[in-house]
Amino acid sequence: MTRPFCVTGFTMLFTLFVLGTTASEKAVRAVLCAALIAFVLSLVFRASRRDRTLPTAFLAVVLSTGLLIAAGQQQTTFAERYADREAEIRGVLAQLPWQQDGRNYYVLQLETADGEPCDEKLRLVSRAPLDITPADRVTCTVKTFVLGASGEDGVSEYYRSIGITMGGYPVDDLQVEKGVRTDLPGYILQFRLALSDALLTALPNDNGALLAAIAFGAEDTLPDRVNNAFRAVGISHILVVSGLHLTVWTMLLFAVFRTLGVRRRLSAAVGIAFVCFFTVLTGAAPSILRSAVMLCTVYAAEFFRRESDSLNSIGLALTGMLLLNPYAARSLSLLLSVFATLGILLLGKPIERVLMRPFAKVRQGLLFRLCSAGVSAVAVTAAATVFTLPVQLWAIGNMSTVTLLANLLLLTAGNAAMVLGSFGALLTLAGVFGQPVLLLAGWVAQYLITVTERLAQLPGVLLPINSNFAKLLLALAFFACAVFVFLKKPNKRMMRLTAAVLCCAFLVCNTAVYLRSRSALQMAVADVGNGMSVVLSCRGETVVLGCGGDYFADSEICAILSAYGATYIDALILPDETDELFSAALSVGGQLPVKTVYYAQTIKPETLPVGETKTPIDKTVLTFADGALTVAVQSSGAYRYAEILYGSFRALVSFTEENDFHGDSASVLCAAGELPRNTDAADFELTVFSAADPGAADVPALRSQAVCTTVENGSISLLVFQDGAFQYRRM
Repeated sequence: MTRPFCVTGFTMLFTLFVLGTTASEKAVRAVLCAALIAFVLSLVFRASRRDRTLPTAFLAVVLSTGLLIAAGQQQTTFAERYADREAEIRGVLAQLPWQQDGRNYYVLQLETADGEPCDEKLRLVSRAPLDITPADRVTCTVKTFVLGASGEDGVSEYYRSIGITMGGYPVDDLQVEKGVRTDLPGYILQFRLALSDALLTALPNDNGALLAAIAFGAEDTLPDRVNNAFRAVGISHILVVSGLHLTVWTMLLFAVFRTLGVRRRLSAAVGIAFVCFFTVLTGAAPSILRSAVMLCTVYAAEFFRRESDSLNSIGLALTGMLLLNPYAARSLSLLLSVFATLGILLLGKPIERVLMRPFAKVRQGLLFRLCSAGVSAVAVTAAATVFTLPVQLWAIGNMSTVTLLANLLLLTAGNAAMVLGSFGALLTLAGVFGQPVLLLAGWVAQYLITVTERLAQLPGVLLPINSNFAKLLLALAFFACAVFVFLKKPNKRMMRLTAAVLCCAFLVCNTAVYLRSRSALQMAVADVGNGMSVVLSCRGETVVLGCGGDYFADSEICAILSAYGATYIDALILPDETDELFSAALSVGGQLPVKTVYYAQTIKPETLPVGETKTPIDKTVLTFADGALTVAVQSSGAYRYAEILYGSFRALVSFTEENDFHGDSASVLCAAGELPRNTDAADFELTVFSAADPGAADVPALRSQAVCTTVENGSISLLVFQDGAFQYRRM
């Protein structure tokens, strides 16, 4: 066995990912039984006994299961001791604060809890900003809770993957000891904050926010509109400080050492020290840790004059990280980083050789270097995209169709922005010629933002890949990989042909599904809590009808828009100024560009989100998608509702229970809170309630053929055809 860490690391990763953050006893038994069967089979064949791969994998499965059980017991003990009660805590900041959904978040590294030593982390949340800096120590009484305990599995997975189980909010005033922190992580966190502040002070606009995100990971300062545009075009890896940034810095450092004639062993030692410093400086995210371990392995091999192995280095990084935190196997950033790196290592060079064939006669000069650089960028992007498809299908549900073009246009500029922004911030802190460097960095950042937003507004930028066809084809791809792995002498031509056929089938099937849904009407009733929002998507145009609800409403609405492949909103209709229909409008308008805002006359225009045009409405009939979709809005008087027409399909959206639909009939009724007066639910094929309280609507008493509620269940998505037929599902 030539790569023991590769086998161990990837086996642990897949085992812990399958078991998840809350592994049931049945799941653990199933995984252990499967591993035991594979181990017994490995003893039967002499070749597998000599190779020792399967026995090593079996031991890795057993180790992973034990680690997950132990970590679960430790977190359960901590939660049972401190959860859902008031506790007095003392601690320091473990990472820089951030803002989201109108709240301020602080991760504290606890020193004591109720007077006893404690080394756990706690996420503190507050509506008002707290006067805490990385140099301070905080003492306060908090009301604690378990993160994700209310059924938000994604929240629980994310925080456990970064080592946090508990959350809390202060119930009294904080006692802050200013400037008392003297440990190394505290000094590094202060240095990172000073660099970000210097950059944002010199460039207090979107350009500065983008540079702070690229250089120091201060992503919360970046407007959601810009952040979403980067995600839509497939270059969000530029914003997240990851292995790409660390690799660029180390390559630059080695180039300087080579120019100065520094010995290679000394360069390797300095490289290891720099990697460790950069990892702590940028927050030690899972993707950074993976890259840091890999680079340290490479530099250690250089220092000891040994040959390094990239796949073994990835496995070593995974083994170390999962030993420390088995929940990191569900970290999205780690999975994307690992699979992208794996794709570049295994598929990058073969794709590059194929793409370079048309330029075989170009041997030297500027043209050759340009062709080589462009082909290399395309090959790396394509390889990373192919290998990260399973992760995108699991976590995101769509892929960018312009990612190759975006990486060609923006990747080099992103690296330049990172280097210029970092040097500019350092020089500004030192008081030496920082402004000219930051001015140049600002121009590069402006180029990045302009090009990204232009690309994001192209039609069909996001291709949904969450169909059953996509899952089936990915399963076939994994099966084909397993077959070729177990073949002693696999046919390379057959392997390439199989890969090409599967890739083409994947793209064709998902494109066909997307075009089919695009030609129909997609309609979603968002799970926004106490409010109402209906998202409509038809023939490339997107309409949001109502935009209110609880504090998480904007996130849910934007998630639906992303699932429908929308990167901007054609029409935002606001029929009332109440929180149930308006509270999330400003946030949604800040995250996605809005072409036209239609608003009730009771709403003040200065309170509206940004839009290219703003039009007041009263009793208004609006048409979209070349007249195929009609939305009639009644926003004044005793009745407040909307009527949606698409071919033979008709839906009523009731914004208040004061409406009266007696004797009316439609395919679908969407009601906020309760059934409107004198309305018989049996007149509708489907009734959807948008409510914050599951008891708000007396669902069992209704006589409709189908009744759905969004509360605690998720948004309802409908696919509507022009003959009036429709299908619905939970999102």
